[in-house]
Amino acid sequence: MRNAGIKVLIHPVILIMKARPVRIRSLRETKILYVAINAFRIYRLFTLLFLFYSTGSLAASYYVSSTGNDANSGTSVVDAWATIDKVNSTVFLPGDALYFEGGQTFHGSIYLNDSDANNPDNIFIISSYGTGRATINAGTSYGFYAYNTQGFSISDLIIDGNSMTTNSAMGLRLLADVPGDKKFSNISITNIEVKNFGEQGVVIGGWNGLTGYQNLVLSNLSVHNVMTEGILIYGFTSQTLVGWPNKNVSVSNCEVYNVPGFADPSTHEGSGIVVSGVDSGVIQYCVAHDNGQNNIHCGGPGGIWCWDSNDFTIQFCESYKNHSGTGCDGIGFDLDGGMTNSVMQYNYAHNNDGAGYLLGQFENARPWSNNTLRYNISENDGVSNEGSISLFKGSGTTMSGANIYNNTIYVSPQPANMSASAIYFKDWTTGINNIAFYNNIFLSTGSVPFINIPAGYSAFFAGNIYCASAGNFSIAYQGKTYSSLAAWRTATGNEVVKGTNTGFAADPLLSNTGAGGTVGFGNILGSLNAYKIRDPASPALNAALNLNSLYSINPGTRDFWGIALAGGNNNDIGANQYASVLPEELLGFYGNSSGSEQNIIWNTADETNMKVFELMYSINGIDFNRMADISPKGNNSGYSYMNDLLSAGNNYYRLKMIHQDGVITYSAVVDIKYHPETTHVTVWPNPFSRSVVVSIESSTPGPAILALYDALGKIVSMRKIQVQQGTNRVGYDGLDNLPAGAYYLQIMHQEKTEHFKLLKVE
Repeated sequence: MRNAGIKVLIHPVILIMKARPVRIRSLRETKILYVAINAFRIYRLFTLLFLFYSTGSLAASYYVSSTGNDANSGTSVVDAWATIDKVNSTVFLPGDALYFEGGQTFHGSIYLNDSDANNPDNIFIISSYGTGRATINAGTSYGFYAYNTQGFSISDLIIDGNSMTTNSAMGLRLLADVPGDKKFSNISITNIEVKNFGEQGVVIGGWNGLTGYQNLVLSNLSVHNVMTEGILIYGFTSQTLVGWPNKNVSVSNCEVYNVPGFADPSTHEGSGIVVSGVDSGVIQYCVAHDNGQNNIHCGGPGGIWCWDSNDFTIQFCESYKNHSGTGCDGIGFDLDGGMTNSVMQYNYAHNNDGAGYLLGQFENARPWSNNTLRYNISENDGVSNEGSISLFKGSGTTMSGANIYNNTIYVSPQPANMSASAIYFKDWTTGINNIAFYNNIFLSTGSVPFINIPAGYSAFFAGNIYCASAGNFSIAYQGKTYSSLAAWRTATGNEVVKGTNTGFAADPLLSNTGAGGTVGFGNILGSLNAYKIRDPASPALNAALNLNSLYSINPGTRDFWGIALAGGNNNDIGANQYASVLPEELLGFYGNSSGSEQNIIWNTADETNMKVFELMYSINGIDFNRMADISPKGNNSGYSYMNDLLSAGNNYYRLKMIHQDGVITYSAVVDIKYHPETTHVTVWPNPFSRSVVVSIESSTPGPAILALYDALGKIVSMRKIQVQQGTNRVGYDGLDNLPAGAYYLQIMHQEKTEHFKLLKVE
């Protein structure tokens, strides 16, 4: 993105006192409002001290009901409050809870400031009670605003602004702007629908040096029909800044759609999920589609992208039909200006106006380096501009170091984009260095070029497959056009490693090329019924360059579908690791591990004669027993089955397919290994009164998330820690104010999730 996010991030100071944001327009107004807000804070501080010392009050639960009364105490369902006005006039202590009646609508805007909650170790809960989710109807204003506070969870609500055309505010906003590089911590936003707002749906950011947020979790959000951005996380940035304002950010299982953008020529509008200013974060299992259609700024929006961040991962996401509005961008995924040490992997982009995958460096951004694009699939991206995988660089900055490997790219002629290609470098500013493409499959139809790299730019290609279908072979490289792989190799030195020719101009024999379609939110990407190797004669089998031995690149452990890589010299080219011959009716049969569970997945073609699928299990690969019977759903279907009764070591699965005519066929055997010893977790004491100790014995370092839930499934406390190799002991304190009863501790580490039932006693 060119000048990414400038309009959004450079904004006036916004101060709030239980009301709609006030935009400051002069220094005099700023001083007046600061005096007012400081007086208000002092008043709330004395109120808080009075409550604490005069009543000795502990954490309490408050309720808001359609049949309530603001004169009530609010501390029970029968004595509930009635309005958000009452909520906003109340000081909430750490550990408090606020519940709105499910299925009912409450009008107004919820506002928290630094006197509410503000303890990362004692979570303030905001949620619904009863049946269904409560609706916060914001009218023309914002729905929820938290200013310079932390340690809270908001969940199970619908936040509605009524209409993008009548509302002129953000749906859910968190702002931190205190001096001192403060990190506001332990905030979770889960199971929320945000819709019908005139600006962003969810916007979270710090704007004062390195002040920002850490241990921030967004999950299961549905954001749609909002004007400018769906989900936006940001921080202050400059070319000389050292560090990042936000740390440990997770966005997962979110769907963002119909974010059209303003018709504003000064900045791009209409992105789905945009994250910046983050050190260590992830966007995963998300879907963004049908965004950006009203944008008119060249340098446009995108589905899912990140900029000015470090150690960030975008994975297991689908992004499609995102628009540019003007012929610029409208990308699927992007690692943009200032990205370092980051990865895009196991994603699916298709039918986007711009690049499926963009690696970009806008003008005067911080250095861009050491990023990876691997095991992704692109189908017919670049509808109106650029190509399937695109790169660009602006002036006044540097861009160096990208490894792009084991992707599968399909591109066909695009009537609105005469420059469409699988690989596209924008001719803007030279200095894009050390870019390498290994072990990818490029599928081109109608003579669309595989590569379009202008004079003054270069990249290195090795071990790739180039398949020209219904057209001619074409590569445009440094001002010349080549009609064969051999001619290009001879002229440029590409596809040669240590004096040996690499790469193939051949058909990789993939299934359903060009017909991947839409997987859709809530479905696993492993159900994608296209781009798998369908024939053991494919030139992709066992032909990938050994990236580890040649270039010290660790290619990971799995392919796009979760199939384990063979390793060494036995990996396949492209996004799929071939898993042996399958019966004609079966397109794929494979599985993967998630903690102490294994997910078995299969895809079918023709089920006309199918009676039942019998999933079978074995611990030795010889003696199989029936695990489950699954009824067929119809042709071209996807299936999955979760097994949580695992044996240490090998776990073998086989699919027995029983046909209506009595014929029985079998799938290949899949072996999924389970190593419970890699991470061993214990929690004590149990029962507990004040705190617990969590011990994590891990063979590898990495982040872990600890979340404590009450018996109703409401999150009451959350922490993110960094686990080191070996034994890690973490004291989970601040639990003495919890009421007695049952709790559940969820620990997520190394893509595994473990649960512990705990009992709190007085």
